[in-house]
Amino acid sequence: MKKLIILFSIFFVFSNVFADLRYVEISSIKNLPEIEIKQIEDMDAIITEYGIRIGYLQKNSAGSVLYVIGNSVYFSFAMNGYDSLNDFRRGVSLQFKNGQDFYKAQNLGLENGEIYYYYAENSFHSPEDCKDAFRNGFNSTDNENSITNVYGQRKRTASAGYYEAKELGLKTFAEYTEYLYYTRAGFNSKADYQTALAKGFKNGKDFYLATEAGFSNFDDFNSARKFGLAAVSDYQVFSKIKNECNRIMTEKKTDKKDSVIYYYIQGISKDELSLSVLSKNLSENFMAQSKELCNALNLWASDFESEEEYKNQQNNFSRWTRENKKSLIDIKYYFHTQSLAEFFKNVEISTLGSYNEKTEIFKKK
Repeated sequence: MKKLIILFSIFFVFSNVFADLRYVEISSIKNLPEIEIKQIEDMDAIITEYGIRIGYLQKNSAGSVLYVIGNSVYFSFAMNGYDSLNDFRRGVSLQFKNGQDFYKAQNLGLENGEIYYYYAENSFHSPEDCKDAFRNGFNSTDNENSITNVYGQRKRTASAGYYEAKELGLKTFAEYTEYLYYTRAGFNSKADYQTALAKGFKNGKDFYLATEAGFSNFDDFNSARKFGLAAVSDYQVFSKIKNECNRIMTEKKTDKKDSVIYYYIQGISKDELSLSVLSKNLSENFMAQSKELCNALNLWASDFESEEEYKNQQNNFSRWTRENKKSLIDIKYYFHTQSLAEFFKNVEISTLGSYNEKTEIFKKK
């Protein structure tokens, strides 16, 4: 028990030695033996060893130096702008670069170096705004979500983002980054942005164009756009014809041309038609569709993946590579009498009707 009391007494004296140290400010020290101390722990030990109670503080433009006297020797320690060893120790632990910053932060009510330098680097209207911004994430340094990357420009400050967010009624940096993301992507509101994401859209321009045209998702809108179709009704017919022709090719073992002829013959009225009348009928039915739909079907029949592919081929056309180019097919020429005669020879048409090769009469079921 006695040992514990002695140890406690030693600890009490040691822990209070700096609180009791009296600091006397001086102008200079001349022609005296001096030892420069580099580490604060060593200065602690010297003060404790010699029971020093008075320290001499010399301030200058470069900072400040603390001198203590022990056994007729001056021990000096660079204070880096601090007025006391306790302040030095506390400032270092709070990540301040020097005493000047430490005392400025104290006057501003900013509790540590991180938030003080954050305040100094920005243009907050008050320390309280700085603290609020810091608490709500406007100090983000994450590579992807930092203020720099969110704004896309280096000189934009966190305080500028904080006040802009405040005007918008957004409290956190996460809310603000989301706002910047969807507005820069062309969306008018967060609700539109979330709806668009669920439908596969990544930018507002496409989303609003598609919505106005009646498309329910990005995949359909994008597929239609590739073939120059702006109306959802045209795209639905285009998809139906493609799917039906693919089915006919599989079931009837036909090529794409014959599958198209088969599809359009399916749609005519029940009647007996000469080859020439049938040709006229099918051509008129095809051309009765919108110009955009006819163009899209022509591109598809020609094996172009998109309108852009066709245009690129036209722009890069060269007679030297002509044999490698795709030719744009006009489907209405599929319905010429010669093409129809070949169709009736090649395709089993019992489910459509019957054709008399001698009379060139087609009878639709």
